[in-house]
Amino acid sequence: MKRIFSLFLCLALCAGMLVLFGGCSSRVLNEYDAILTEYQNLLLKKKNGEEIPALDTEKYGNEADLAIMQVLHRLAERAEKTEMYGYAEPDLNADGQKELLLMQENYRVLALIGYRDGAPVLLVDCSDIKSDAVLDEKGNIYVETYGDGGLDVEYCTYRWGEDGTLQEGFRAFLDGDDRGPSTYYLYENGERKECTWEEMNAQYKAAYLQRPRGYMGNEYTLQYARLVYVPLFPEDVNAQFRIGPWERSGIIGGNGTAMVTESVTSALVKFTLCSETLTATAKEGGGYTFEGEAFSGELYVFARTICLFVTQSTLEELPARAYVYSK
Repeated sequence: MKRIFSLFLCLALCAGMLVLFGGCSSRVLNEYDAILTEYQNLLLKKKNGEEIPALDTEKYGNEADLAIMQVLHRLAERAEKTEMYGYAEPDLNADGQKELLLMQENYRVLALIGYRDGAPVLLVDCSDIKSDAVLDEKGNIYVETYGDGGLDVEYCTYRWGEDGTLQEGFRAFLDGDDRGPSTYYLYENGERKECTWEEMNAQYKAAYLQRPRGYMGNEYTLQYARLVYVPLFPEDVNAQFRIGPWERSGIIGGNGTAMVTESVTSALVKFTLCSETLTATAKEGGGYTFEGEAFSGELYVFARTICLFVTQSTLEELPARAYVYSK
């Protein structure tokens, strides 16, 4: 009888220990939907003018949950127009498991989350307001983070390995100085070591994405990664879907009033580009395609942003590249 009592007492103590300490290792963000719900709730508070609550480290005691929630809080705290936030779920490494890419509607990449050991983990954090992240056609990510008035910059690449895992590759730091020579560093096994400009530049050219001059990260990502963007607040997007004149914010040649929208429906977009009236029809997977006498390309319409790609043009002042318009 004493043995049975001791056994029950031991089991009770073990159960108590699990209650007390198990919460620290259990996962709250055990799927992408749970992450998106938390993200949306935080943005709703910002949208409604409420204060963003402090991060609950007891609820999100697991290290992986905490890392994800820190990014969500950082994004929500500085969010201005919540309808501009969304995500995509591509299978970047073609292993049958989708990744979660947090983005803005103009395709600015904010964070990459993937599954490891059956639960989501933060793979790449590019949520810093001074970060410019680029996603290429193979799903690799290139991040530039600026500091000290733009003089300092860190370059980092994340590439998918043959085993399907995302690996940090080239990483360098430029310590800029407007009063004298800059100092250059390369990272080896996580340790920063000073190097010459020639050494850093050689590795940069070999490992970093060589994108067209003038391209922002979001422009390159939109044109080459071919992601399907999903807004977190689609009702806000629909409310603003009938758009008026747009102000250009990207780099564009030729006529300063190059694009004026006339009307928008869910099936097509009619607009004028350099005096030519064009009709863009919806295509499978998102976005629109258009073809005219002088222009052909693709068009993406979001809550406050239009992304226009001129893929072919007979006019010299409009090369084949992307243009981003913001309302």
